Amino acid sequence: MLPLNFGFHICGQNEISRFKDEYLTHIISFTHPQNKTEPDLSSFNTCPIIHRINMHDVFDNRYHPLELIWPNESIIGNIIELGKSIKQEVDDYNIINVLFQCSAGISRSTATACIILNIILGEFNERECWNLVKSKRHIARPNPLMVSLADKLLNRNFKMMAPMPDCVDWHRAQVDKQSQ
Repeated sequence: MLPLNFGFHICGQNEISRFKDEYLTHIISFTHPQNKTEPDLSSFNTCPIIHRINMHDVFDNRYHPLELIWPNESIIGNIIELGKSIKQEVDDYNIINVLFQCSAGISRSTATACIILNIILGEFNERECWNLVKSKRHIARPNPLMVSLADKLLNRNFKMMAPMPDCVDWHRAQVDKQSQ
């Protein structure tokens, strides 16, 4: 169960303005390296912590060229450290409200939400983390490479990916549609 002092939201770039009047303590925003238009976060001037992560939404080198910016242990390690920092704030009884945002609010943002929730709730709560993300964002399909790297770095022995077996197939189907 989520601590009462922790809340979160997930959205795509075209929905971010809906949250401008929301009390937010953190925004974690993914930018697409080739997209020259980043979400305008200037109206969120009361949010003290804004993290921008520059990374493509890719997961399998059979489907994506290697010259893209891939999820890697460094990027995911930084997300894990951020999650540990947020967990400490929650443990210190601060009220925390995080907005996770990526292009469509489907893959990178939901993977990051899963990772951070897994840190806050701890091991053996992987299914609950996935259910919480789905309850906030029914179209969630977390990036499988991001989640599997976090699973490895957190020594979860594949428990973070177990609740979401259809995500890899969904991502492959999206790539197949784009290449037709």
